Amino acid sequence: MKILESVFNLIFPEKYNCFICGEKASFGLCRGCASNLPKIYGKTCKICGKKVSDEEELCINCKSNKIYFDGCAVSCVYKENAEKLIYLLKYQNQKVLAKPMAELMAGEIFKKGWKVDFVTFIPLHPERLKERGYNQSELLALYIGEFLGLKVSALLRRVKNTGSQTLLKAGERYENVREAFKVIGDVKGRSILLVDDILTTGATLNEASRVLKENGASFVYGAVFASGLIEKMY
Repeated sequence: MKILESVFNLIFPEKYNCFICGEKASFGLCRGCASNLPKIYGKTCKICGKKVSDEEELCINCKSNKIYFDGCAVSCVYKENAEKLIYLLKYQNQKVLAKPMAELMAGEIFKKGWKVDFVTFIPLHPERLKERGYNQSELLALYIGEFLGLKVSALLRRVKNTGSQTLLKAGERYENVREAFKVIGDVKGRSILLVDDILTTGATLNEASRVLKENGASFVYGAVFASGLIEKMY
């Protein structure tokens, strides 16, 4: 009986109500709500995606500081329903949302035309992983690899339990994640796609990219579902 039930679930996957509008939707996000997530308009920094003027190629931060990642694919702005989806995936155990969110991310990555050898993800510290039970960035990376036909590999280990960065200022975030990661795979000469759920200041993505580059990675590209940098003009 259980075998028949499993086969049935494969053929007719469980339906969920859309977490935004409440309508029936596979994997918790309907197409209408996905297309209405806060979009990115206007010119953005070619590295981090922050809003810039028409005359600029890079934002002030990317001009003034050492940025180790070579670009970042962003699906939407971190506000309104995008913020809600990340909260549900990250803190409310709604792992079902990883698939539609990753599908949107994969679309933006595909547009970039990057040549990528491996997809990896920002790791959680073992203590945090034990508390949460899963790493939302890893789930996103696994689906992105599936959508784009790319190999997914855990290339980083978090050796410093940095805690939440939510209440920290930009400078404090950079200091908080310093020396937080170690490389655990062979990245020499490789092009890496580094996945995370959100880009807030870029501190975590930049530190992880630094470690990958210093261990021989040729290129590191970021991919996030949402960015809080988009609307910040400097």
